[in-house]
Amino acid sequence: MLDASQTPSPNSQSVSLSSRFNLDSWDMHDADVLFLTPDQVFFYAHRSILLSYSTNYFGGLLSESCTYDTDEEVDVTQPMSDVDSLLSIEPQLVVVDIHSEVFNVVLLAIYQFSIQEFMPSNQTLREVISALASLGIDPSMIAHTRSELYGLLLKSAAADPLPMYASAAQCSFESLAVSVSALTLRTPLHEITEELAQQMGPVYLKRIFCALILSNFSGLLLTPSHSSPSWSRSCIEKNCSSTTKSSSA
Repeated sequence: MLDASQTPSPNSQSVSLSSRFNLDSWDMHDADVLFLTPDQVFFYAHRSILLSYSTNYFGGLLSESCTYDTDEEVDVTQPMSDVDSLLSIEPQLVVVDIHSEVFNVVLLAIYQFSIQEFMPSNQTLREVISALASLGIDPSMIAHTRSELYGLLLKSAAADPLPMYASAAQCSFESLAVSVSALTLRTPLHEITEELAQQMGPVYLKRIFCALILSNFSGLLLTPSHSSPSWSRSCIEKNCSSTTKSSSA
């Protein structure tokens, strides 16, 4: 849950200021970028830090040629407070098309600040993966296996693994997809909806099908029957093995 201070302004749309990424925070005094989300929340940040992780100028938002025209009147006098006078350069206003709940976690993860205290929802955590990818940031770099974000993603996946697996698959977040796939082994195949299948893509979809089918066969083979075809498991394993090899090549 994002904690943001409200900044009402007459004759303009009400906006809020991030409780963590604001100029009252000692480590934000030299921020040179001011982001505005679609739900009207401001976030201060450092251009150099964001660009050090991004391969596409933070989704093109921080390229030199990028300019913004806002149709709605937004009061920026509050975010541009007196502390700004201490800055050598006035922060650049950048409009970002990512909801504040998601963008907050994105910035927290990049800066390696605590995330848990903001209690992000499962949906927010899933959307963070695609948000990072869209901003030119490899999710596996920010959400590495020892990071807080990775732990939160796995914890979220424990209750409902398929959507998290699909989110990881969509962005080729291999380490998370592999970890979450182990949590899906008790999931009925019919729970893989058309929407989830499209999000996973053909390679990751076949992987999850193979994992589920092999898991079911393993359970059946614990009580062998003379009527069970001896070639079934080896056939499935061969196909799944070829899929894994081709996708990792």
